[in-house]
Amino acid sequence: MKNIIVHGSYFANNFGDTILVQETIKLIKEISPEAQILRARKGHEQEALEFNNKIWSGEVPSALIYTGGGYLGENANSMYLKRVFWAFRNYFRHFYWAKEKNINCKVVFLCVGYGPISVGWFKRLVIRRLNKAELIVFRDNESYRLYRLDGGSNKNAYVLNDLILLRYCVNRSVPQKQSGVLGVHLNSFAVERLKLIVSALKQNDAVDRVVFFCDANTKHIKKYKAICESLFSPDEATFEAYAGPDNLFKTLQKLEYVITAKLHIGIVSISFGLKVLSIAHHSKTTRLYKQIGREDWCIDRKQVNFSDINNGIDKLMSSKDASMNVSELQENYRKLHQHLGKALN
Repeated sequence: MKNIIVHGSYFANNFGDTILVQETIKLIKEISPEAQILRARKGHEQEALEFNNKIWSGEVPSALIYTGGGYLGENANSMYLKRVFWAFRNYFRHFYWAKEKNINCKVVFLCVGYGPISVGWFKRLVIRRLNKAELIVFRDNESYRLYRLDGGSNKNAYVLNDLILLRYCVNRSVPQKQSGVLGVHLNSFAVERLKLIVSALKQNDAVDRVVFFCDANTKHIKKYKAICESLFSPDEATFEAYAGPDNLFKTLQKLEYVITAKLHIGIVSISFGLKVLSIAHHSKTTRLYKQIGREDWCIDRKQVNFSDINNGIDKLMSSKDASMNVSELQENYRKLHQHLGKALN
């Protein structure tokens, strides 16, 4: 029996990172139904409840698969010392354990983003790991470009799309919503920016009803609720705390429009046929929207102000087409199956 280890960014009970691991496991089962799929590490205690797979405990592995999760890059807008801290944290979370356990098998990086990385030692380490991999699938062209620019030489490196976008658009049949309800993803915004968004929503006549929701537990939850409740009555808006991926899927399926700054809330919403305004706080988000031809659905948070948000909401509420080019995604999904199947056999 093959033992395939799956490793992801499952350390914060975060919706996007959770579903990346879940969908990677499902994809492996499609390709190698006889394989035993093991999680590399325990991770966050609450998040671990979302996975049925046992933790690797020394079984001889045939492959180690890294899912997406943001650990092959950094937030270029952050202070350098914070990026150094990020590099050390990511090294110990995602690479040191495999070195310590002397993992010696095929390694696959599946639908990952790469770069930018400004911390020299961490960049060199990541490039070495990628260059030795059996397969790399990048989720966007910019990741591939940065990888080559930083000395990437792996011949088995390809660009397809984000795994969630491929899996959900191809495997899920969700009708486009016409509910008129707008969802605001709270975790993705600093308190001051959230005040701008909520004020703009309140003044926009096109917005009839709002659902405020979370994709992870946060220390700011009381502040978020207070801001929302200060301007909206219970008849105008509801507030939904995070209670795992399944409940969040149910929330998204009530909506027609979504405002978010996080990558995978936007991806799942687009996959569900929703119209999305992304106020991006990370370059990986703007890259992905460019990759799928939705640059006009994305605002750079560095430049955002009340007028930008208000104009973005107007544009969001008046947009008519939220459909994706499913045939192109189907072809990329076929290629993903082919590449991963070859790497695992």
